[in-house]
Amino acid sequence: MNRHFQDAQLKALLASQWGNYGLPPSQSCFGIHGAIVTHYFKGGWYPVGGAKAIAQAIIPVIEQGGGVVITQRRVTEILLESGVAVGVKAQNTAHAKADMETYFAPIVVSDAGAFNTYVKLIPPNYPLAERQKIQAFPKGNSMVTVYLGLKESPQQLGFQGENHWIYTTYNHDAIVQDPPISADNLPKFCYLSFPSLKDPLAEGHTAEIIAYVNYDLFSQWREQSWRRRGADYTELKAQITQSLIQLVERHYPGFQDLIEYAELSTPLTVEHFDASDRGAIFGIPCIPERLDQSWIGARTPIKNLYLTGVDTLSLGIMGAMMGGVKTAGVLNGAFGFFKSMRLVYYICKIILCDL
Repeated sequence: MNRHFQDAQLKALLASQWGNYGLPPSQSCFGIHGAIVTHYFKGGWYPVGGAKAIAQAIIPVIEQGGGVVITQRRVTEILLESGVAVGVKAQNTAHAKADMETYFAPIVVSDAGAFNTYVKLIPPNYPLAERQKIQAFPKGNSMVTVYLGLKESPQQLGFQGENHWIYTTYNHDAIVQDPPISADNLPKFCYLSFPSLKDPLAEGHTAEIIAYVNYDLFSQWREQSWRRRGADYTELKAQITQSLIQLVERHYPGFQDLIEYAELSTPLTVEHFDASDRGAIFGIPCIPERLDQSWIGARTPIKNLYLTGVDTLSLGIMGAMMGGVKTAGVLNGAFGFFKSMRLVYYICKIILCDL
């Protein structure tokens, strides 16, 4: 940015989508920023029926190939025999007193993230230099999200389904240093989106407000159970919710009057549901040093154990998808990635011809 532009405000504007990967421009890798911004140039995509439609489309393909999709299981350990991955142990979360389940497989692919895989799932007595490196690596940033149910369509305020980045400052570093903490201390930044305006199958009107927040603000409640974290936690959530709504209201008067229901998720919520380290929704942060780490990628030092998802390639839904393609390519041997991409090309071509 400094090489090509002089105006500070222009540079801040061009870097303003940093919320898509959770790092201000002073910390992030420009290559990741460029890739994410470029893929929006012709507009984004949204799955008809919401995010669950992705799983609903994939599951039949897995089952047709002889696979089985099992839910309500938490993998607790990757089983190793003579340094080779042979399966996993899992806990049935629907029945706390149920016996541990064991699943054996010739290949184990982990989508639990590099941190969880190396630090939590591989037995601690197995020597791994990567474990210490990951624990010492900078932590990813956390977010809060306000989920809103609306009385009426937000189209009456001029919204058409686009995403909005709302800033009160051109200083992106100030946003990270001053997270929203109360209704009296309004946040300097938020992301506003309208899922219902993107989805033709939506039965009601919805919106989401997302903002950066410091995980340490919630760490005192980390050991308490979900929905049982006490009045102080509930009050803090209410303050943050109101402060974010007020920020949007300042820029789009009348927005607050549309709200019928509001609920806020914190980094602890994310940590509870997907076991991510400190509720970091983007996984391992995309600082430049990430690109030099041997433990970022599909291959692991353990035979027959592979990684996939955002810590395999890049961030976000698209990054996770391409991480899956990369892992599939590795499993398909020499030039496997190109074979996979060629198959995707032909499938898309057939679909477009049918349309």
